[in-house]
This record gives sequence, structure tokens and C-alpha cells, in this order.
Amino acid sequence: MKKLLVLALLGGLAVAGRAADSFVRQLTPDERHAAGLDQLSPAQQAALDKLAERFAREGAQVVEAHVREEAKVEVAKVQEEAKVEVAKAREETKAEVQTETKKEQAAKVGLADPKLATEVVSSKIKGPFEGWGGRTLFTLENGQQWVQTDHYDQYVSPPHEGQEVEIRHSSMGGWKLFLMPGGGRWVRVRRVN
Repeated sequence: MKKLLVLALLGGLAVAGRAADSFVRQLTPDERHAAGLDQLSPAQQAALDKLAERFAREGAQVVEAHVREEAKVEVAKVQEEAKVEVAKAREETKAEVQTETKKEQAAKVGLADPKLATEVVSSKIKGPFEGWGGRTLFTLENGQQWVQTDHYDQYVSPPHEGQEVEIRHSSMGGWKLFLMPGGGRWVRVRRVN
């Protein structure tokens, strides 16, 4: 901002210098006498005025070029800082999205810690277990309820209490309920509660 002010001031001085009287006439009689300018001919005074005008104009151009160069460096610095900030904001946003996705997955299986969304939910089926067929509802001792999503998948088991199960996130998406021990038998499920 200071640099722009200096440019405007210099530009104004250059314009004002051209519009005003000659350099020699702007001096007081004492200043002209002390510099020996009162002994110059009118042609010499005119030549001195041209030199003073050129000096002022070229000096302003040098200062302007210097200020422009500094401004370019400053703009490049600000642009680089902005790029770094944008990259940082993108990384933070990406991390937040990943965290939210984990939280959503955790909420689907009732896990408290979002890091555990890919972990296993271990529980027992509440009440008698006889297998599945169609749209079987599995109520677990931990309070969760899961429903079968493979409508044509069937499995028949002799009725028994406390069937241990594990529910795992499927690599193809969704969830699978595995019968334990062994975990060889499974069915696709989704959480309803």
C-alpha cells in the first residue's frame, strides 16, 4: 500500500513539475545567487530547466520500476502463501470427509469409535436360532437388529439358544452376518435398529 502511495506521489510531482514554472524561476533570488544561476544566460537557464525536468522524470521512472519490481515479488509471495493455504484446506477437508464417512459407518453398526467401523461386531442372537430364509430378522443381545438382504438365501439349523455371530463389513459393500464358531456360514444383512 505504501508503494502505491509513493508511486502516486511521484507521478503527481512529475506532473506538477511540468506544469509549474521553470526550475530556475522556482528558486528564490538568494538561492539563484548562491548557486550562481543569476549569471546564466536565458538559454543556459532554459537548458538547466530541461536537465532538471529530465532528472525528475527519469528519477521517478527508476523509483516506479523499483516499486513495481517489489510489488511483483510481494504478489508472488502472497500467491504462494495462498496456494499453501488452499492445499492445507483441501487436506483438512479430505480428512474431515474421511472422518465423517467412518462415523457414518460406525453409526450403522452401533460402534462408538469411528475407527472401529471396519471392525467386527460380536454378539449372540437373542432367543432361539433356527437359521434364515428370505427376510429373517436377527435380534442381537447387544440390542441391534439386522435383517437378511439375500432374499433367496436359506439355511436351516436345529433350534438352539445363544447362537454366536459376528457382523463384518463386506469388501463389496454392505455387511455379512457370520455364524460362529468357525465363521464358514454367512448371510448378507443390513441394520434396521
